[in-house]
Amino acid sequence: MRTVLFTLFLDVLAYSMIAPLLPFYVHDLAGAGAGVPVAWLAGMLGAGYAAMQLISGPLLGVLSDRHGRRPGLLACQVGTVISFVLLANAMSIEMLFVAVLVDGLTGGNLTAVHAYIADVSTPEKRAHNLALTGVAFGLGVTTGPALGSLLAMVNLHAAVVACIVAAASLILTASFLPESLPAEQRTVRSSGSLPHQLPHQLPRRLSSRLSHRPAITLLLTAIFAANLSFVGLQANFGLFSAARFAWSMRETSGFFAFVGLCAVLTQGLVLPIAQRRFGDRRLIAAGLPLLALGLAGIAFASDARWVFPAAAIAAFGSGLSLPTLSAVAAHTAAEQRGLLMGATQSLHAIASIAAPLMTGAAYEFVAPGAPYLAGCACALIAAGAAHRAFVMLQARQ
Repeated sequence: MRTVLFTLFLDVLAYSMIAPLLPFYVHDLAGAGAGVPVAWLAGMLGAGYAAMQLISGPLLGVLSDRHGRRPGLLACQVGTVISFVLLANAMSIEMLFVAVLVDGLTGGNLTAVHAYIADVSTPEKRAHNLALTGVAFGLGVTTGPALGSLLAMVNLHAAVVACIVAAASLILTASFLPESLPAEQRTVRSSGSLPHQLPHQLPRRLSSRLSHRPAITLLLTAIFAANLSFVGLQANFGLFSAARFAWSMRETSGFFAFVGLCAVLTQGLVLPIAQRRFGDRRLIAAGLPLLALGLAGIAFASDARWVFPAAAIAAFGSGLSLPTLSAVAAHTAAEQRGLLMGATQSLHAIASIAAPLMTGAAYEFVAPGAPYLAGCACALIAAGAAHRAFVMLQARQ
């Protein structure tokens, strides 16, 4: 458990060092001349990474069922190291895209880690142990941008350091992590699993099973719109902050470390207490408008000092509402919970593809603050859909 959680932390740390800086790489490699759609290219880069993960995630999961967890993790980590080597040596925008797409294609570490932990955990400890992956992930998301900011201060190439961190994770896995899935169980577990996990079959299964449940449809709409609003925060923020506040890589990395810390504190400390005291409906009713308010605050911030409280409000609202929406949907459709959880993950993946494209187009063709106003609108749509779903559920009772 300690080894696999630490390797997950290192993998997330390496990527989180780079992710906030990708718009700067696009700006430097594509050029900033007239007519160069830098924001649109940055959006396409983020969407391409998410699309590769959507395609490869289920396949990597099935391959780990057939051949073991350890080979799957090692393959993912080798791909990550290769992608950072390419990124560190990228001399063109095309090479930058290749590096990011390779990392997305082999970025199924979290899927493999979840499967590994499920293998080695007893039934009564499985939920707790899986929750620890969220802690490791959150620490990586918070620490990565902070480390990237420090590297920018001392003029070290973040991609080179990220490559070293990813290589250390690979060596750790290869040296100390044993296989968790016995050979005699692999054929049984993989039998017939591939067709059921492919993403393209999910819409048909959802429409056939949930067509008579409009409240569930509204909750899924709220989940998608809320994810769309918050995921878009990262895609072009480097360009936005540079244009409005003259921020460099250092300040942008520090900002994302702050946002990650707010999200971790909200979900780890505030959410459990607030759920017991106020209940799910009130958390969603408060969280989604707070998310909209925070994004609007970023859009209209004329001074860099106002961006931090606005981002804290957005992270607080997102941390309260997004996990609660998923929990409410799972509770409402208890008899189809597996399908619904698959739908939630797929909607998050689709939002991760759509959000960078939406924010890139809004930044490029409307105004630098337009992506955050678009995110504000999505959060308000999510709030309206969730409210309508709760009205329907209450009427049924």
